[in-house]
Amino acid sequence: MLWAGRLSETSPATPSATPAATAPAALTGWLDAASLPVLRWPDFRDYQAQVRNFYAQNGGALAWVRGNEATPAALAISAELRNADLKGLRPEDYDGGRWDARVTRLRQTSPPPTAADLASFDLALTVSLMRYISDLHIGRVNPKAVNFAFDVEHQKYDLPALLHDKFVNANPPDVPALIA
Repeated sequence: MLWAGRLSETSPATPSATPAATAPAALTGWLDAASLPVLRWPDFRDYQAQVRNFYAQNGGALAWVRGNEATPAALAISAELRNADLKGLRPEDYDGGRWDARVTRLRQTSPPPTAADLASFDLALTVSLMRYISDLHIGRVNPKAVNFAFDVEHQKYDLPALLHDKFVNANPPDVPALIA
């Protein structure tokens, strides 16, 4: 099951606290471990510092969920990830086939999504989008991994700033152009 890797929820501090309000607490364990079990490639150590920086720039709040719903930008980004093959990449490397189920889970009312569901969706989208943009820009394989002396470090984007400044509040029709 896709959502089997949830962190256990902590009780909200007040009865009026919503899952979205308590979701940032659910991020902590996954960020510390640099692993999100619901991802096809759960280990995101290569992006851990960038992911932490992204959430720090967002004040520690979820970026892709408002209330208990995926933002319009998140829905447009998930569509791009599902169609990664149109850019010569494999959609499954960015959880392409899992986004519909994740969005459906957020829309469920019985039972409603938990704080861990919201945080898991948000973190999965952040990691997947960072991987996708990086792979489009510098390639899927680090040349050093195959003993090729081509340095890609100077070609990398500031992914936290890029996601925060360009994608978080993007209009859905603008997402394909931003990715291009």
